[in-house]
Amino acid sequence: MTIIGVSTLRINSRILLGVLTLSMLAWANSGYSQDPVDRGIVMLGASYGYYDFNRQRHLDNRDFGGVSLGLHFTKEYSLALFYSRTYVEQNSAAKRRFENYFVEGTRYFNTDASLRPYVVVGLGETLQGEGKWSDSTTTQLGFGLNWVLSPKWSLRGDWRYLYVLDESAADEMFMTSIVYRFGDGEGSL
Repeated sequence: MTIIGVSTLRINSRILLGVLTLSMLAWANSGYSQDPVDRGIVMLGASYGYYDFNRQRHLDNRDFGGVSLGLHFTKEYSLALFYSRTYVEQNSAAKRRFENYFVEGTRYFNTDASLRPYVVVGLGETLQGEGKWSDSTTTQLGFGLNWVLSPKWSLRGDWRYLYVLDESAADEMFMTSIVYRFGDGEGSL
């Protein structure tokens, strides 16, 4: 018995992603707040990585670009919206667009050091096609290393295990990111 159908989850995830994105953008651009927390908790990232697709999906492995927008609640915890896009070939046929949308939570360790290991978990949606689209719900789990360059800038590198629920397939993703934090950056926490 299914309580929430895939199409319901798809619609709800799009609404949730939209609401979270607009909320973070509005808050980041607010000029004045009585709240002692400032814009330093807001982060924006640019990513470059590589998909290693499960063979049963018959997709050629491919590099990708992505962006993220998120909030650092403490030095240990953050939440971000992530989007990536690339073009893949299926059975060496014509290229199709391949997109990922995720909400991801990150737990950082060793937060007093400039090199911080972390664990990331997420839930999202994968879209692929040209003209006719197919979509699937995807979960992710991974680990990586965050190198804090300054209170505002950091570099990240990680490995992620992606499980595509609708296809019962597991992919891997290797990703590097540069992250910028607004306001005072980490100094605001």
